[in-house]
Amino acid sequence: MVARDKENLSGQQIGNYEIESHIAARKASDLFLARDVKLERLVFLEVLRTTTDEDENLAARFRRRMETVSQLKDPSIAVVSDSDTTDDGFPYAVIDYFPGTTLADKLAELSHGQPMPVIEALELTKQIAHALGVAHTAGLIHHDLRPENVMVREDGTPVLIDLGLPVVLSPAAPGVNGAESEMLDYASPEELEGKQLTRRSNIYSLGIILYELLSGHRPKLPVLPFDIFPQANMPKEEPLEEARPGLAGETYRLVRNCLWRQEWSRFETADELITAIETAIFSEQELPKATGWGAPKRNRPLVYIIPVALLVLGLLGFLALRGARNGQAEAAGETPAVQNTPDDAIVGGPTEAGATAAPTETSTVELPTEQPSGSSMVTVLSPGPGREFTLQDTVTFDWYWPTLPEPGQHFAVYLIDGESEYQLGALTEPNNGISYRLAVSGDEIPATGEDLTWQVRLESIDGGNVQVESDLVPIVIRAAEPTAAATPEPGTPTATVTVEACVVSPPPGWVVYNVREGDALSDLAERANLEVETLIEVNCLTSLLLSVGQPLWVPLAAVPRTPTPPSAPPTNPPPPAPTSGGTTPDPVQPSATPQGPPTNTPEPEPPTETPVTDPPTATAPAPPPP
Repeated sequence: MVARDKENLSGQQIGNYEIESHIAARKASDLFLARDVKLERLVFLEVLRTTTDEDENLAARFRRRMETVSQLKDPSIAVVSDSDTTDDGFPYAVIDYFPGTTLADKLAELSHGQPMPVIEALELTKQIAHALGVAHTAGLIHHDLRPENVMVREDGTPVLIDLGLPVVLSPAAPGVNGAESEMLDYASPEELEGKQLTRRSNIYSLGIILYELLSGHRPKLPVLPFDIFPQANMPKEEPLEEARPGLAGETYRLVRNCLWRQEWSRFETADELITAIETAIFSEQELPKATGWGAPKRNRPLVYIIPVALLVLGLLGFLALRGARNGQAEAAGETPAVQNTPDDAIVGGPTEAGATAAPTETSTVELPTEQPSGSSMVTVLSPGPGREFTLQDTVTFDWYWPTLPEPGQHFAVYLIDGESEYQLGALTEPNNGISYRLAVSGDEIPATGEDLTWQVRLESIDGGNVQVESDLVPIVIRAAEPTAAATPEPGTPTATVTVEACVVSPPPGWVVYNVREGDALSDLAERANLEVETLIEVNCLTSLLLSVGQPLWVPLAAVPRTPTPPSAPPTNPPPPAPTSGGTTPDPVQPSATPQGPPTNTPEPEPPTETPVTDPPTATAPAPPPP
């Protein structure tokens, strides 16, 4: 039996696991360190604080989410290896153990609020954002993202170990973001107002964590409570520029775009956040170089003065030896006759007799100039080396270049497969300031494999003259889904393998639903109060990931109930023609018609997450009359 007081469970056994210590208390669960008595290994145990009898819906959501997490693959998502229920009804999940500490403990190690190095903080945040992106794709929203709930491995990798916990909304604690609070909480404004959590809620919480990593403390609030929210769409905290000056502008912009009070003002997806983080990392790496480029310019006139002065003195001496009557007149008259003197040696026209012509900043003397470090190649931002995509994805290429292409030039993105090159697209102007972005749909990618590279080139539009190019970046692009028939290796005897085809067989009362952005199998199953495996089996699915517009057979209760314009009534089929012999054929069963929104209904923007409510019970339609 599991005691209600989770602090005193040391020595108790749950299934095959003997509890050693209590690690953390969540909103709806407790995390323990336990030992597998059969396999003699350490594990984490996440035990729900509510029994199945007390809240069957919460227990069912806990099991479904843990099952979804067990199928996610990311270094920053802990591995869920098993789930079960105790004898007295407490659901629990078994999570693979790894040595490490919490991010909160890591922050505490920084003495006196000293901030973390900027590149290290950005890289750590990027890993968490990537894990959130994987979870969001599977339909999971983190229930309580804060440093206490982020573990850090010994190698510095952050790990989310509580993604499977269901979202449990609770009213804001007294003083949160109010007069009794001095800093912002990690919870998003919409969560504090009792609203449902969305992907942007997780982005807000991660922005608070990044602010704390960079400044050594959470964002401070104004002193007077009535100054907290002067404008609904403006950030209310102390800007990071004041908390930690000297960072790149892209870093300040990154944090600010995570912390807007209004959801629609923040980054919409984790991919957008990752791109902004990569841009900030690049800017922070280039920041010292940018300062160095400007320093030599103060001494650059000296480089021109010395050789130009020598040329002018030599010219005056030559004219004096020819017996000119007047130095000024002869300088004006003879200078054009000197055919062997280059044009750029004459600076500012005729000079006073005996005076040395001092060149101005507009001197046309051309000397070899040193190219600034890092400006001789296009700097790519994303996707980074080794990123993997499939033909079902949209690949977004981002790069940086400080100037616009000349007329007749463009930036072109190439995919390189051995000796073959494919141009994926081109741009003649940046998308934002000095940042370029080209999005390529998977069905437009001409090659797949693990040995591909991509490159950006500034070239003439006809492709004949390349001015500058980026490094080659390795990239992996896989086919959409592997086929059942595998291609044998050369020399291997082939054998005929009969693969039984899966047949889509929806139960009575199910309807066709076209997947929308933000949908996930776990959410559809949760609304219909059934297991994810049932949806997979009925629809013959091979992956948990869904694509927008994909048709699925689902119970009517799984269709999101959003207002839709009235659709045209279905056309009744013509009555069957009588057959010979005067017999009437069996009645034709009506085809299932989607009862949800029609496929051409515009999707709401931005997509919202379905609030956590008791799922309605799916009811089958009445059978047709005999």
